[in-house]
Amino acid sequence: TTARAPPPRHKGLPMSASIILPLKGTKPAELSNALLSYYADVTKSRPPEAAAAAARTLDQVRERLSSIKALSDTTADAAATELLAYERQLAALARRLDNAGAALNVRFIWRDAFRPKQKVEKGDLDWERVCTLFNAAAALGYAASRAFRRGAQADAFKQLQRAAGCFAAAHDMVRPAIWGLDPRWEPASLSPDLGLEMLSALRDLMLAQAQHAFHQKAVDEGTSPSVRAKLAEQAALLFGAALRTLDSQELRDYVTEEGSLFKPADDSWLRRLRAAEARARAIAQEEAAAAAAADSSYGAQVARLRLASELMRRAAAAAPDGSPERRSLEDESSSLSQRTRQAEQDNATIYQDPVPSAGALPRLEPKLFVKPIRPEEGLSSAQAAYADAFPALLPAATAAAVTQFHGEVHAKLHDLSTRTTSDAEKAQKALAELELPQALEACEADKRLPARLVRAIAKAQATGGVGVLEELLSACTALEKEAVGAATMANEVLKAEEEKDAALLSDEPRLTRPLLHALKTTQPLVITRSQLGALEAEDLPTSPRISPYLVP
Repeated sequence: TTARAPPPRHKGLPMSASIILPLKGTKPAELSNALLSYYADVTKSRPPEAAAAAARTLDQVRERLSSIKALSDTTADAAATELLAYERQLAALARRLDNAGAALNVRFIWRDAFRPKQKVEKGDLDWERVCTLFNAAAALGYAASRAFRRGAQADAFKQLQRAAGCFAAAHDMVRPAIWGLDPRWEPASLSPDLGLEMLSALRDLMLAQAQHAFHQKAVDEGTSPSVRAKLAEQAALLFGAALRTLDSQELRDYVTEEGSLFKPADDSWLRRLRAAEARARAIAQEEAAAAAAADSSYGAQVARLRLASELMRRAAAAAPDGSPERRSLEDESSSLSQRTRQAEQDNATIYQDPVPSAGALPRLEPKLFVKPIRPEEGLSSAQAAYADAFPALLPAATAAAVTQFHGEVHAKLHDLSTRTTSDAEKAQKALAELELPQALEACEADKRLPARLVRAIAKAQATGGVGVLEELLSACTALEKEAVGAATMANEVLKAEEEKDAALLSDEPRLTRPLLHALKTTQPLVITRSQLGALEAEDLPTSPRISPYLVP
C-alpha cells in the first residue's frame, strides 16, 4: 500500500503576521496646564503636588507616545503597554469631569491612519482615548506578528485578542457619541479609520488572526485533523467578515494608499487581507482532507485537496507582486498541488473511491476559540490608583449628590445630638426625683437606703417580683392555647351545621336563609357564630374583660 500524505504543516511566513496596521499621528496638546488650571478654578485652591505630578506625567507620556512614527520589533511591545496605560489613565480622569473633560478646552488633533493628510480635531478626552486605543491595537497586532514569527503562538493569541478588545472598546465609545438627534460628535466629522464599520471590521480582523494563531498552536501540539479543520474554518469566516467590509465599495479606495504623479496607488494592504482570507479557507479544506483520509474517505480527501489547492493558488495570486508573502504562498501552493496529485494517484490506483464534486461536499463546522479582551481587564494597581491624584474633581451631578449626602448626614447627627441632650435632661430629672446619686452617697456612712428607695423596693417585692410574673405569663399562655382549641372545635361544629343548612336550602327552594335563621332551633347557632367571631377578633392582652384580672 502507498503511505498516506502527512498532515499539513504551515510553517512558512504566516499571512496574518503581515497584516500590519498603520499608526495614527497626532500633534502636541498642553493637557497638564489646562488640567491644573481647571483644578484651581474648581477647588479655589492650589493643586497639591500629587495632582501636579500626575498632570506632568500625562504630558510626558503623551509626548513620548506621539513621537513613535512607526512600529518595530524592538518598540511594539513597550508601545502597546504604555498606550494602554495612558488610555486607562485618561478613562480614570474622564470619570471625574463633566462631558469627558470638554471644560478643559484642550484640542486633540489626530491624523487618519490610512490617509495621514486628513486631520480631525476634537476637545474631549473620549476622542483622545479612541485614537489611543486605535494605536494600542496596531501596536498589539505588530507585537503579535513578531510573536508568531518566532513561534510563540500563545503570546500572539493573547495579544491579538487584546487588540480586538481595543477596537471593540473604541466602537462602544464612538457609537453613542455620533448617534441620536443631538450627537456629541457629528458623524461626518470622524476620520474614516474610526467609523463604526471600520472599527468592527478591524476587530474581526484581529480575531481572525487570533483564531489562526490558535489553529497553528493546535497543529504544533498534534491535535486531530477534524478539530483543526473546525478551528481553521472559523478563522476563514472571521477573515471573510473583515474582508467583506474592508473590500466593499465604500472602503476599498480608502484603504488603498493614494498615488501621485510619480507613484501608483498602493493596494498592498488590502491584497494581503485578500490573500489571508483565501489562505485561511485553503487551510480549512486541507485540514478537512486530512480528517477525511484519517476516516478512510479517500474520495472526499481528493475533493477537498483539489479545493484547497485552488484556494491556495488564489491566495498566491492575491498577494502583492514580488512580496515575501507571495513567494511563501507560491511555495505552499506548489507543495499542496503536489500532495493533491499524489492523493489523486493513490485513490485511482489503490482506493478507487468516488470523488464528489466541490458543491457536494458538506460544509465545515466552525469552532470559535477567541473573544475580544477589553482594555480594562488586567488593570494594574498603579493605573487604578491614578484616579486618586485628583480627589477634589467630581462631575457636577456627583458633586451635588455628595453635597446632599453631607447635608443629610449633618441633619441626622444634629437630630441625634438634640435627642441625646433631651434624654440626658430627662435622666437627670428622674435621678433628682429619686434623690440620686446624693442619696447613695449619703447612705455610705450609715449603710441605710433612703426611705423613698426602701418604699419602692418594698412595693416591687409585694407584687411577687419577676418569678410571679413569669408564672402568670405561663398560666396565660396555657389558657390561650386551651381557648384556641375550644374555638377550633366550635368552628368545626359550626361548619358542619352550615353544611347541613346549605343542604336544606338546596332541597327546599321556598326556604331562604333569613327564614332559616328566624327559626327558634337555628337562632342559638347564629348567636354562637357571632359571639365566637367577636372573641376571635379580640386582642386578649388589651381586652377590657381580661385586663382587670391581670392587675394585682
